[in-house]
Amino acid sequence: MDKIPTRLAQRVVVTGLGIVSPLGTGVPRVWERLLEGATGIRALKPTDFPESHRPSFKELRTKGGRAGQIIAQGRPDQLPGQLLARLLLGSPSAIVASEHGLQGPIKTHTTACSAGAHAIGDAWRHIRDGDADIMVAGGAESCIDAITIAGFANMRAMSTDTFWQPGELSRPFDNRRSGFVMGEGAAVLVMENMDHAQARGARMYAEVRSCGMSGDAHHAVQPDPGGYGALTAMRSALELGGIAPDQVKYLNAHAASTPIGDALEQLAISKAFGDWATKGKARECLQGIVGPKGPAQLPAGPIAVMSNSFGFGGTNAALLLTTPPCIDDW
Repeated sequence: MDKIPTRLAQRVVVTGLGIVSPLGTGVPRVWERLLEGATGIRALKPTDFPESHRPSFKELRTKGGRAGQIIAQGRPDQLPGQLLARLLLGSPSAIVASEHGLQGPIKTHTTACSAGAHAIGDAWRHIRDGDADIMVAGGAESCIDAITIAGFANMRAMSTDTFWQPGELSRPFDNRRSGFVMGEGAAVLVMENMDHAQARGARMYAEVRSCGMSGDAHHAVQPDPGGYGALTAMRSALELGGIAPDQVKYLNAHAASTPIGDALEQLAISKAFGDWATKGKARECLQGIVGPKGPAQLPAGPIAVMSNSFGFGGTNAALLLTTPPCIDDW
């Protein structure tokens, strides 16, 4: 029998970026406003809610988000024929694929705050393993409604603090933090086999080196008290990507501004990166994002960066990216 040839993994690069957010639409506009220190957070208005939820607005406001009601009316014969298809959890990916003729793997992830990172991680694996040459991956969320607001507020995960101005409520790693701020938006990457991208002369923004994933197996909404799920995801990403901890020059923390979550993430970061996480350049980079000093000044030349996403249900993901087309001389 002839020797079975070795199957080589494909390298994966990012060739497209798109975003819709409270700071604006499109990467240039959003990046510009971030550098200006702008915030997209403001107080909610009744018109931000679906029409049937607006009677709940006064209750939500006066009780700090700890009450809610839903009023809706309609006749079955008034429901559109495609309603059920659009309510299915897989609809977002199916609609995008249909609109753009994408016939490769189609999935929709529903893993809370880590869903977007899981989507990017799975897209990386599909391209790496040769299932597709190009994948469109990211996340979208539209959740400003009475049920969601009341639910997260009652869970004490969302900030209901009235002392600070709305733009000051999200305070990651601050000892005065009181929970996250609900938002809506979407962000998507176009990911591509590097050989395919080079052949068509595409601009490469980054290379996706790996995605580490893990589960806490602990609690529906509380993270593992030792931070082991987050730690496992970060260590897995480093191992899969072949990158040493001290080669990561920037860490985009999940940092949801929740009292428990931020503390445990910092614990996990310290275990994963050691002194790097508490001294020198790492601290300066973190200050650039969560502190008053403005954008982080990253070192020139090839670098690796990590982005954490940890969701309710104990679902964790850590993405590892490098400057394109990769760092072969490490």
